[in-house]
Amino acid sequence: MIEYSLQKIDWTAISAIASFLMVIATFITLIINQKQVRNAQRAKLNFRIMIYEKSYYLEIYNSGKENAYNIRLKISDSILDKFTKEAKECFISAISAPFFIKSNNSVYLFLGSCENINKLWKNKKFSIIIRGNYNKCYKINAKLPIEHFIGKIHMIVRTPIEHSLNRIAEGLVKPNTEPKHKDIQHSLHIIANNIQK
Repeated sequence: MIEYSLQKIDWTAISAIASFLMVIATFITLIINQKQVRNAQRAKLNFRIMIYEKSYYLEIYNSGKENAYNIRLKISDSILDKFTKEAKECFISAISAPFFIKSNNSVYLFLGSCENINKLWKNKKFSIIIRGNYNKCYKINAKLPIEHFIGKIHMIVRTPIEHSLNRIAEGLVKPNTEPKHKDIQHSLHIIANNIQK
């Protein structure tokens, strides 16, 4: 039978080994936290198709806390051939050079009028596949199936700020569109009523 004596154990060596393991665990935790913080802060590009003023646009939104720079996009020629000539030229000129998107901002690339796109792409099944890179280290690989937006009924939803700005714009435009002779007639009517009294 083997007997162990607590007096023969070198407690200093065990505490040194335990301390060393704690230092390694702390170091690994710091590296993991640093990667998580960097990942949470980095630029992140999100792609979607949106409608504005009866036209389809590719919205590229930077949801990260850092700016996205040196953005280079590639779309296959087979997809670009499905665009109208005008939209294809506009789109190619927009992505021909690297561009920049500030944090929490978007860039909109014209795809075509809703009427033209819905006619051209009706009853077709394909996806707009976008590849590329940005910030010299992050890859882009987005897939947008056209059936998510072609032939659908779309509603325009305005934020409260957009709604308020529209009302202000209406208030600025409407008074200036009324004929001036009505204002003059109204003023003359008030003057005439005051003179008669």
